[in-house]
Amino acid sequence: MLSGIDCFRVFNGVRLHYNSAKYDYFIVGPAKISKDSFDGRSDKWSFVKLGKMVDEKLAPFLFSNCFFKNKSLWVKGIGPDDLERFDEWCEKQKNRLAMFDHQMASIDLTTELKINNGQLPGLMEKVFAGDFEVDNLLVLDHFIGMVDIWDTKLADHLEWQSFVAKFRKYKPFYYNYKPFDPQRFREILKSKR
Repeated sequence: MLSGIDCFRVFNGVRLHYNSAKYDYFIVGPAKISKDSFDGRSDKWSFVKLGKMVDEKLAPFLFSNCFFKNKSLWVKGIGPDDLERFDEWCEKQKNRLAMFDHQMASIDLTTELKINNGQLPGLMEKVFAGDFEVDNLLVLDHFIGMVDIWDTKLADHLEWQSFVAKFRKYKPFYYNYKPFDPQRFREILKSKR
């Protein structure tokens, strides 16, 4: 079981990772917070409870929820829907290759990646609509590198800028959570061309 203070440190480290341009959880790790600072908090029991709920899966739970939840994650606001979202995310991680293969069959790379008149590419419209997984966008970007190109062309697009900042913070988590086998994904991508 994860102690309340350890839970608080991980929680704050993940929040800093997403909310600070300079903080990288994968380099720094959990936030450095003193026991006195933790003991003075009125919500410390919420962290004890959260540590019991998700235990050793706390960091993946927080990373997935901070990315996929549309608002900030607050310890007192964590509920059953957050646990359900995490369970769904874990299931998707078990089937990364099959999910990529299935979704790649539904897109045309020659048209879906183009930006017309400063509008989002068709693939991003699908991501925002929930019709194409962010994880698959990460894999596709690994091979094609379209996110950096889109970023230069969509510098004034607010929805894109909000997304890409979180996307870049989520990226190392995706690759660190489960081993990534580029060769197998590459084979799927080649078969779709």
